[in-house]
Amino acid sequence: MIRQKENRVVAFFLILMLAGFFCLSAWAPESDAGKAKGDNSDSVASASGADETPGVHEQEQAPAKIAKKRFPWLWVAAGAVVVGVVLYFTLSKKPKYKLTVSVGTGVIGTPASGTVTYNKGEKVSYSFKLKDGYKNLRVYLNGSIVAAMGEIEMNRRHYFIATATEELYYDLTVTLGVGVTGTPAAGVYTHKEETSVAYIYAEMSGYKNLKVTLDGSAVAASGAVVMDRNHELSVTAEEIPPSGVVGTWQITTVCSTGAIYEGTLRFDKFCETEHCQRVSWVNPLGGGIGFWRYTGTGIFFTNDPPCLYCICNTLGATALTGENAEYDEFMECQGGFSDSDHMSGTFISKRVWGYGGGGVIVIGTGTWSAYRLY
Repeated sequence: MIRQKENRVVAFFLILMLAGFFCLSAWAPESDAGKAKGDNSDSVASASGADETPGVHEQEQAPAKIAKKRFPWLWVAAGAVVVGVVLYFTLSKKPKYKLTVSVGTGVIGTPASGTVTYNKGEKVSYSFKLKDGYKNLRVYLNGSIVAAMGEIEMNRRHYFIATATEELYYDLTVTLGVGVTGTPAAGVYTHKEETSVAYIYAEMSGYKNLKVTLDGSAVAASGAVVMDRNHELSVTAEEIPPSGVVGTWQITTVCSTGAIYEGTLRFDKFCETEHCQRVSWVNPLGGGIGFWRYTGTGIFFTNDPPCLYCICNTLGATALTGENAEYDEFMECQGGFSDSDHMSGTFISKRVWGYGGGGVIVIGTGTWSAYRLY
């Protein structure tokens, strides 16, 4: 801008000079002609005013001197000045270039979107950055990726394009079973993509066999989940059976036929190995013995309760003779604890006969429940 103002001052000065030359050129010839004309009149007037001598003829005036035509140097100089001024401004005028900017969604910065014209050689600073919730900033200058901030020189027409992509969010669903402690707690959590979510879990007192799965696959009890998609984190533990399971319980069995049988169970622990714990069934009609154990998910026991065949038999009365008369009946019970003093489950009553190669027949099914007596 300063340069342009200087050019205007120079041009104005040259134009004033040129106008002065034109004025002098136009005034000078007219003055010379007027002077010559005035001198001639005075001469004639002087001759006319004198007394004429009789007999003397008037003398003829000498012919006027014709001025010699001169070369118009002044006009040539003025023309040269005009040509010089025109050439000066024509050659010294700098070309201009346009800068076109397109700023996409999720991007802020300068220059703003639009087209601006700059003089050749001007330097333009630029700077772009992401808005919250966006990623992958890309800045293109004439189709090539450049830094997000910098400076360009306007030596041609330029095009700026700044783009970004919206960030994604994913859900982490956490499910915790009974007897589990840790973080994050059960629930659904939304995280920005690529976020690393730490987790750590452990069994509560009275539980064991902690299992942690991520999207159905077993993982360590502590670690991190990278949120590159939706994930499901599930944690479970197994309850350790109450230490007071050994003792006397009141049991009620309900057969599928609708018959109900009540009795007393006594769990005795006489050794430490699996399948080596005794259970005895006590009732007014007699007693039976069997074995019980904790399976990891609940309690399992087998015994030979008298008269269960009588109330759960679905085969009807059958006459047995010979070797086929030899048989044994027992029930298999499976169940779990609702608390340290209550448990329940299902049972199957079976008959095993023909020890020499007979078979097993299911004679009844049903449910059972028990509560601690002492």
